[in-house]
Amino acid sequence: MLPSIALNSSRPLYAIDHEAISCGKSLSGTKRLIRFRFGFASTDKVTGAPCRNKVEEHDVVLLWSPMISGRAIVNCNGQEVYNSVMRGVNMIVDVS
Repeated sequence: MLPSIALNSSRPLYAIDHEAISCGKSLSGTKRLIRFRFGFASTDKVTGAPCRNKVEEHDVVLLWSPMISGRAIVNCNGQEVYNSVMRGVNMIVDVS
């Protein structure tokens, strides 16, 4: 079951942080992690630091192993929302 994130909200989104790292145990290129942190702006403030609404901030993590197992996992706010294994599929993701 997906966490309740109202993506159709009329409030604008703001980015907090993002990162893309290679995190394999033996070979760093065998596993990838991409993390996004974002939030919805407060209803009374729209720009700058006062717009942050810490109640409505979310953390999305994509972890996948494209070379070895083909497993992909997506977590939202610490809860697993997607899990799949796609062996033999050539996944190319450009995060530049």
